[in-house]
Formats: sequence, structure tokens, C-alpha cells
Amino acid sequence: MKIAIYGTRIKKENQVWLQDVFEALSSYDVELYMYSGTLDYLREIGQELPSYIGTYEEELPEGIDYMITLGGDGTMLRAAELAYRDNVPLVGINMGHLGFLAAISRENIRHSIDTLFKGEMIFEEKILLEVKCANMPERKIAINEVAVSRKDSSSMIAIEAYADGRYIATYRADGLIVSTPTGSTGYSLSCGGPIITPATQSIVLTPVASHNLNVRPIIFRDDVKVYIKVSGREDQYLLSLDSCFKPMNWDEHIEIFKSKYTLRVAKMPQEDFFTTMKEKLGWGSDERN
Repeated sequence: MKIAIYGTRIKKENQVWLQDVFEALSSYDVELYMYSGTLDYLREIGQELPSYIGTYEEELPEGIDYMITLGGDGTMLRAAELAYRDNVPLVGINMGHLGFLAAISRENIRHSIDTLFKGEMIFEEKILLEVKCANMPERKIAINEVAVSRKDSSSMIAIEAYADGRYIATYRADGLIVSTPTGSTGYSLSCGGPIITPATQSIVLTPVASHNLNVRPIIFRDDVKVYIKVSGREDQYLLSLDSCFKPMNWDEHIEIFKSKYTLRVAKMPQEDFFTTMKEKLGWGSDERN
């Protein structure tokens, strides 16, 4: 079995957990490959590493079975750019903070890897969004959301939105978010958007600090094509795909649609979306009790 490992700069307090990963994997017949930047960093800080470990950079080695990410949700978003085209499942070990996507806790590393190799791990299939426009950003897909927002000014922007060619509304706001169910617990939620359960086949449009008090988030089927035209006082606006930002000119319009690709993300068999919500967001808890 071939395993790719991806991480950013591993914090000092997490190095002991990284050793747990290597020791757990050593119990199985695996070929290990690590992102070159991560491997160079670990060698610099004197991290003990397996005797043989291959490297990769902008493309995964051929035949990778799983990709283990070491970090938080941001790390998984970056790893997804490498994984989705080859349909390589992501196994996210949470060394960050909240960890909705990177759902495996540091304390549960050994048991989780055993679960993976026993074939008992569950993989949720996440929809991805793609963008079509003249000035394409470096990133081509989004797991959480595609958003447009004002760039250098405190002035609001005007965002005309269409769904399958039908006019929805003109949002006068700081921005507009087109979110997947995965992203509904992120940026969209912080702007008043609804929580969407993972298996729901839908996307949501959520305005950011809207100056139109009569517009609200709206949910569509995920096969809808959203078309956006932006105007405002400044020279440009921002387009973001997850954490990747691109300045856009007013005449550069955007089409957003569900990708033909999906992303498979691991979760432990006993995990439940609503339990995760309660643990991560304190949902339904009452601090008075």
C-alpha cells in the first residue's frame, strides 16, 4: 500500500504525535511518501524519520492509496488540490484547532490507522465547486466555498446573481458566498447561513454584511449553475476559492458549478455529524446548566 503524507510546519508540541503516526504505520507493509517541503523542515528540526521515505511536490506519486494530512482544516484544503483528480481519499489528523474536515484527534492516531488498514474506515464523498471565468485563479476547485468580496475599500459592492440563467437578486453587500454542505459550518455560518448536513445535495448563497435587509441566504440544488456579475466604486474585487484569493476586474464575470470531481474524506465509524457539531461548536449546550 502507498501512503502520501502532507503537512505544513509541524509545531513543536505536535512532534510527539507525528512519531505516533510513523510508529503506527510501521506495523504495516506500506510505502511512505512525504511532501518535500514538510520533509525538509522535519529534517531541519531533527525529527526522527523512517529509514526510507520518498518525496513528492506538485503531483502525487502514481498509485497512492491514501493521503494522510497533519494539521487542521486549512491543511486538508491545500492537500485536496493534490488529491481530488486521482480520487485519493484524505485521512485528516487534526493538529490544529477546530477540525471539521480533519476529524481524527491526535490522541486517536494509532486506533484510527488500525481502523484504516482493517478496511473499517468510513469515507464521506464531498462535492466540489468549480469556477469558470476569463481570469482563472491558480486554484480551480473549492471544497468549502467560492466567494466574492470587496477588495481595498469600505464601500459595498453590487453583486448580480443568476441561477440557471434566471435572475435571483442584486446583493448590495460586502460580498456573497456560494457554499457547499461542507463549507456551511465555516464562513457561510459566520455570516448567518444555515447548517447543511453532509449528505444534502445542495448549495447555499449567503450574503456578507448585506445592506439589503430583505435578502437572506437561499438554498439551491447542487446541480444549479450560479452566474455572478460584480460592480462597485473601486477598480477590482476579490474572488476566493477556499483560502486562495484572486483580484478580478469588473468585466470579469464568474460562473460557479458543481465539479465532476468529488473528494473522499475519512471519518471514524462511530462519528456522527450532530455529535461533531455539539463537540466542535457547543451546539445545543446551555452554559447555565
